[in-house]
Amino acid sequence: MKLLKDIPSQQERKGLFILLAVFCIVQTLLFLKFGVVTQNEAAKYVSEGTLLATEGRLSHIKYFFYIPVISLVWLCKSLHISLFFAVLIQVILSGIAQYCFYKLCRSLTNYKAAFITSLFLALFFPLQSWNFHLYSDSILISLSLVYLWFFYQYDRYQLTRHLLLALAVLVLITFSRPHGLLFIPPAILYLVFRKQSRKNLFINMGICVLLTGLMFLAALVIFSGGGDMDAMKPFIEEHIICFVPTATGDNNLTLINSGSQMYDLWYYIIHNPLHFLKLTGLKILSFFNLTRPWYTPVNNYLLIALMVPLYTSFLFGLKKFIQANRRFALLVIGLLLLYPFGMTLQCDDWHSRFTMAIIGALLCISCYRVNWVVEKIKR
Repeated sequence: MKLLKDIPSQQERKGLFILLAVFCIVQTLLFLKFGVVTQNEAAKYVSEGTLLATEGRLSHIKYFFYIPVISLVWLCKSLHISLFFAVLIQVILSGIAQYCFYKLCRSLTNYKAAFITSLFLALFFPLQSWNFHLYSDSILISLSLVYLWFFYQYDRYQLTRHLLLALAVLVLITFSRPHGLLFIPPAILYLVFRKQSRKNLFINMGICVLLTGLMFLAALVIFSGGGDMDAMKPFIEEHIICFVPTATGDNNLTLINSGSQMYDLWYYIIHNPLHFLKLTGLKILSFFNLTRPWYTPVNNYLLIALMVPLYTSFLFGLKKFIQANRRFALLVIGLLLLYPFGMTLQCDDWHSRFTMAIIGALLCISCYRVNWVVEKIKR
């Protein structure tokens, strides 16, 4: 009940209980459908968590950038309890994150718009389903919502503790999975270019230097892992979807093998700009298109029914969001631009799970359009 102490309206409290009930129903249905998924990519983290519990080590340093989900498996193995406990923690974290999302939308607009937008998120099955996979995505998705809330709190109140909380969440995101590194550049953009005093600017620039160092150091470690961390393979074999090569023959690329994957990638971009831009465009389209040729027609129609209101309300709410939140917009718009572009340096996922990390950012802008529709209906 402590969470409700700053909510004076009885109607709003009832709305929150409705959201909680819908969230619980959706999670129950998804658990009945999926159970605890430990296959495919999850098998790596279960193996690493088991290794950590039995031998006290990881097989490679790159797995430190999946440490939250591996730690959940480690805890279950150490306590000799079911992996259901790990999934339960993911669901609880998701519930907390979505409460933070509701508070964000409530602060940006009003109760009704926040309720409708949060209800849409709770019913967004493509996102919610990852809570039952022991992948690293559920934790990343939840932290992405908390990330937005704490940075908004800092932007609104200018309190150091809010900035420290936001940075702590950012570090957790960085170690939740390699794609978490893509949350650092929007934070740097926000901290440096927001309107602020000279003193705060110097402090924030120092923080940004540390964040930049963390990002590049982490990238060097991650790309040293080989295997599915091969930086060049998606470009040489033209992977739009990960592990699905589309190259039909020799594409006459100018490449180099320097021993540094980051340098090899930079060399490829400079010497093959048209090939890089073509693949980038195709990956961006795939990233925002949740439908897939291998899904059933009914499945794709349902996804279209989710995408149309999401993207339409985002586009119509964008101008109002920027006008009302010029500083905070640096972070959110930066995330929506830099995260998808960063994803194109590898490939898109078979089930669009990489897109789920920015659904919260899209929706917090969409709530402005939702608010406009609600006000128009009232009038």
